[in-house]
Amino acid sequence: MKRDDFTEAIAEHVLASHPQANKDVWGRAFLDVAEEMDGEGLEQWTQRKLIAAAARAVSDFKRAREERRRNERLMERSIAVATGRPISPTMSIRMPDGSRQHALWTQVPPQEFIEAVMREDSVVNGRRDANAVRLRLVKMIRADESLLALPTLADVCAELEIDPDTLGLEELEAA
Repeated sequence: MKRDDFTEAIAEHVLASHPQANKDVWGRAFLDVAEEMDGEGLEQWTQRKLIAAAARAVSDFKRAREERRRNERLMERSIAVATGRPISPTMSIRMPDGSRQHALWTQVPPQEFIEAVMREDSVVNGRRDANAVRLRLVKMIRADESLLALPTLADVCAELEIDPDTLGLEELEAA
């Protein structure tokens, strides 16, 4: 009996005899039926499943280990794992005389930290807003084939009376 036929025949029998059971009951019934039908087939089937589970465990461990090593390499190079951007432990702060100087983040006055976070938040919010506009434009273009037929995005913007500057196109990565 082929592998799939073996599994399907037993599963069909188990479901017919225990239609409302839970997975634990189905599993025990499967093994009982398989033992009755073909003890050798059950042994081979069990061995294949055991090998597949062991291989998955090793593969998952390897993937986690490689990701951990990759993250360690990035951190050693002072690169943020989440963004891939260089980590700068310093920020530029304004001195009382108006000049600028680099200082460790942990050594800057709280007001400087607040200003830096608020500036970053403005940038993030601006990107989110621009992306929302871009997504609306994508939906409009997909919904109207005449827009899709236009030769350039500038033509689409002109047709829809959209200022291309509102799209924040400089933020998009070229493929």
